[in-house]
Amino acid sequence: MRFLLTLCATLAMAAQDPAPIVVNGKTLTAAEWKQVQELGRRYRVKVIPGRYWYDARSGLWGYEGKPAMGAILPGLRLGGDLSARASNGNTGVFVNGRELHLVDIQAVSRCTVVNRGRYWMDAYGNGGHEGQPAAWNLVQLCRQNAPSALGAPGNRGWYGNVSGDGQMVGAVFSDGAGVTCGPDGGCVY
Repeated sequence: MRFLLTLCATLAMAAQDPAPIVVNGKTLTAAEWKQVQELGRRYRVKVIPGRYWYDARSGLWGYEGKPAMGAILPGLRLGGDLSARASNGNTGVFVNGRELHLVDIQAVSRCTVVNRGRYWMDAYGNGGHEGQPAAWNLVQLCRQNAPSALGAPGNRGWYGNVSGDGQMVGAVFSDGAGVTCGPDGGCVY
């Protein structure tokens, strides 16, 4: 009987507590979890429990040990500090401290030559060498150097902005299959 009571209490607690979300190696606090839930409601996106990395400077995010999956608002205070090993990269190319995954390099290589080194990049695609002023804008480089991807009918390219209500929300990488819009009018292109 005691086992059944313990099991019932455990199941009741599990039903109330959300599954953990780990960002940059740290489980989200209650306040961080509330912030993520609010963003999920605002953009009508289901937040899936799991282990993620998040680059607060650029807004880029991905699953722990994987390349970038997209971007959300930059500057959020979520989880721990971004690790160089966050996406399990081995390319010698670091952006905002994270060593890029080979898939990230392949995506950026569509727009520009990628050299080993340490760089910074913000949410608008502005970037440069660490400690130096902006020297390039990735969005502009993609528009200039990947015209077949960006100019194809029905396809606005593999990199673009997420916007809603006229406000820029972030940027995403896509497979170039077309435009995806959310229910709030925000589009990924």
